[in-house]
Amino acid sequence: METNAFGPPSTEVARFLDDFDRLTSRASVDATTVFADSFQVLDASGAHTLTPAALVAAAIPARRALFESAGVTGVTRGDARELALDDLHRLVTVEWSAARPSGALRLSSSFLLRRQGEGWRVAVYINHTDPRVVLTAPST
Repeated sequence: METNAFGPPSTEVARFLDDFDRLTSRASVDATTVFADSFQVLDASGAHTLTPAALVAAAIPARRALFESAGVTGVTRGDARELALDDLHRLVTVEWSAARPSGALRLSSSFLLRRQGEGWRVAVYINHTDPRVVLTAPST
């Protein structure tokens, strides 16, 4: 398959992103359904292999605590772009806005999605913005 340019998310990927937002906004066992059985998280601290169960038990609650301690009242997805790599894989870039009283912060991440069964699953999650740095930086 020929690789295309980034464009708006397809209907399937847009549906996946809506599910991702809804399910990962809380540390629910249902959040495990949007991740592969094991997946990579790449961020400023390194590359880590996680399971969905570890994500729900530790990573989502730790991230929520970090955001709450920085005064974040909500995170919303902004622009999302999709690149079809082949029939089984999509690269999706996402911009996020973290609302807090001192002003919204922009965060960005990418997903390498893999088609599994009837839907998409995160195989690689890349944080382009280190939330520990931007959330603890003094407001300007």
